[in-house]
Amino acid sequence: MLGRAVGVLDAFAGAEGPELSLTELADRADLPLTTTHRLAGQLVNERLLERLPSGRFRIGPHVQELVSLTPRDLTPEDVAHPYLQDLADVTGQPVQLVVLDGGESVTVDRADGQVPSRAPTRAPAHASCGGLVLLAHAPAALVDAVLESGQFERRWDAAPGVTERVRTAIEVARRQGHLELRSKQTGTVSVAAPVIVGADGPVAAVAISGAPHSERSLAPAVLTTARSIARAMGAPATGPIAVVR
Repeated sequence: MLGRAVGVLDAFAGAEGPELSLTELADRADLPLTTTHRLAGQLVNERLLERLPSGRFRIGPHVQELVSLTPRDLTPEDVAHPYLQDLADVTGQPVQLVVLDGGESVTVDRADGQVPSRAPTRAPAHASCGGLVLLAHAPAALVDAVLESGQFERRWDAAPGVTERVRTAIEVARRQGHLELRSKQTGTVSVAAPVIVGADGPVAAVAISGAPHSERSLAPAVLTTARSIARAMGAPATGPIAVVR
C-alpha cells in the first residue's frame, strides 16, 4: 500500500504542470481508478496531496514541510540570485555567477536588469574574467594545462606573449583577491571576485562583463556581492577581505 501511495506522489514527476486530475494520476501511477481515488483521499487527509475546487490534485503542503527538513549543502545557485539582481540594478550592467568545471567556466545564473536566465552556458575558463578568478585558486596542474594548451580565444588574441598575459591575469587575481580587466579598444571593463565560503577555495565567482569604461571602479560592489553570497551560504560575517588596488 505504501508503494502505491508513493507511486501516486511520483505521478507528478515530469508532469507538464503542477496539477493532475484523478484520471491522470491513475494513468501515470499505473493504478486502477478506484484504487487511485482511495489513495488520493488518504494522501489529502495527511496533507501530502491537496484537492483543488476544480477536483484536480497537486502536491500538498506537508511534502514541502518534509523537504525543508532534509539536510543538504547549499550551492551558490540556491542563494545568489537576489544579490546578483541587486548588483545588476545598481550598476545597470549584466552580472553573472560562474563556477569552474575543469578547464571551463560555467555561468549558472545571471541577472541583467531585464529578463533573468539560469540556463547554464560554458566557455573556456581563460576567456572570461570570472573564469580567470577561479583559475587563480585552482590546482596548479589545471592552470598549467590551460596555459600549455595555447588555445586562447575571445579576450585573448594570438599575438606573441599571450600565454604570459593570461598567466599574469591569473596571478593578479590571486594576489588582489579580485580581477579587473580593461579594454582600451572597446572602452569596456570586466570585474570578477570569488565567493569564498570555507578553506577549500571559492565555490563560484561574481562577474560584471562589458561595463562601460569609467574612472569609478566597480570592484568594491562586486566584492561586496561576492561576500554577501558567501555569508548567505554560511561563511563567517567577519574574515579576510580582499584588497581593492
